[in-house]
Amino acid sequence: MIKLFERSCEDIVHEPFNGSWKCMILAGMLIFLLGFLGFVLLKTLVMVLGGQWSFSYLLALAINAVSIVVYYYLIV
Repeated sequence: MIKLFERSCEDIVHEPFNGSWKCMILAGMLIFLLGFLGFVLLKTLVMVLGGQWSFSYLLALAINAVSIVVYYYLIV
């Protein structure tokens, strides 16, 4: 996954992956988008199932926490 990201980042910004700010911004946008989509899908699923909102908020927070950890390991 990280090797794939490094190659795609090099293709997009035309420079080697060395923690450059362009790659950091790209990774941040990607992780934020995945977290946001996960949050929206989770809310939709809970609405359809008629479940509790508080549980979905906790799950969404967990998804976002995992995305922050993944973002940290992609950059460092």
